[in-house]
Amino acid sequence: MALAAVSLISLLCMFLCYIYFRRSMPARVNSSGRKVKYGKHNVSLNPLKPLKILTGRYIASFRNIHVHKKENKDEELANDVIDYNKYDMSSKEYLKYFIQASACTVACGYLFYRNIYITAILWALSFVYPKLKKKELIKKRKKQLSLQFRDALQAVSSSLSAGRSIENAFKAAVNDLKILYPSQDTYIIKEFEIIARRINMNETLKTALYDFEKRAGIDDITNFVDVFAICKDTGGNLVEVIKNTCNIINQKIDIVNEIDVIVAEQKFSQKILNIMPFGLMFMIITSSPDYLEPLYTPLGHVVMSVVLGLLLLSYYISNRIMDIKV
Repeated sequence: MALAAVSLISLLCMFLCYIYFRRSMPARVNSSGRKVKYGKHNVSLNPLKPLKILTGRYIASFRNIHVHKKENKDEELANDVIDYNKYDMSSKEYLKYFIQASACTVACGYLFYRNIYITAILWALSFVYPKLKKKELIKKRKKQLSLQFRDALQAVSSSLSAGRSIENAFKAAVNDLKILYPSQDTYIIKEFEIIARRINMNETLKTALYDFEKRAGIDDITNFVDVFAICKDTGGNLVEVIKNTCNIINQKIDIVNEIDVIVAEQKFSQKILNIMPFGLMFMIITSSPDYLEPLYTPLGHVVMSVVLGLLLLSYYISNRIMDIKV
């Protein structure tokens, strides 16, 4: 009994769907030139017509979804374009560096002044620190990109030696880089994916590399792109150019690593010397508070301001000395 009821309901639903599609069909022209809707007496009906319409609508919707997905991929790729000369700090990073700066400025205000108003002025400088930190983050990111670019050129050189064209070599390098760098957030993988996408969009490789070089702002990449463009126009040996570029970058990285090893001890000593005055002041204040009481007067605040300024100047000079550029 239940099975019969279910069958009857199914047939009724099919009939209602059939009526719906018949009424939603567009008008057609009969032999006399009049527009006649489906369902009239002198019009022949095809029982498979609703099914064809339903299938056509489904295929059209599927194509639209596919087109939208492709457009979304293009938009996502456009959003992945990074300007390495700028750094967009997230709110989490900004809060992290602001808290660090606030702790340091409040501690300096307590150690040097013990005055709530001067401490508040020093704390206001904490808003400037995240902007200064951006320069350090930009430099760090460019260093990572330079190291990754060397590996990318080695992958391109291997593909060229295997007989691929220069465009296909850049495309194939993406797969090699994904094996070398499993993370999808690696900068060089994103850049080579953008280059491969632009090649597929019938842009020249030279144009894509010029855009990458402009956004990177790294001397090694700039020199390589200039030499590559000249060789591409004049018919030079691209395999040798890429190999020579890899060798030059490797030599430069080896020199930088040697300098970092030599300067590492001095950098550690520099950090200790920069922290030591604050540690000594804290130790004196906790052990014998009356010893520094004369320095917390208006005249003492001037003396402490000069001392704090000299400490900041020594920190700046020591950083410039340790920053050796190759």
